[in-house]
Amino acid sequence: MSQYSPYTKRYIIFGILISLLWLTSILFLLDLDFRLLSIMTPSEIGNVMYVLSAPLVFLWLAIGYLRLMDDYQQVKKELTVVRQMFLDLKQRLDKISD
Repeated sequence: MSQYSPYTKRYIIFGILISLLWLTSILFLLDLDFRLLSIMTPSEIGNVMYVLSAPLVFLWLAIGYLRLMDDYQQVKKELTVVRQMFLDLKQRLDKISD
């Protein structure tokens, strides 16, 4: 499982693109004036950072979940193959023992 599946690569690229789009939209659409930071209290700055970063946190949480599900499906396929190999081996051993 050292290689990423094609879907995993797509999830990561999608996440990076959406993150960059989100950050640039914050800078351009909200027209953030950095002079306001000098008059804000640390609590207010923390609140602003939380509100601006929460969607990105949720996005990457969802991407992590999707990657986990891809890995789960890959492991499930591998275990099915191994199970079939063991069943075939058991049948061969049963034939030999008879």
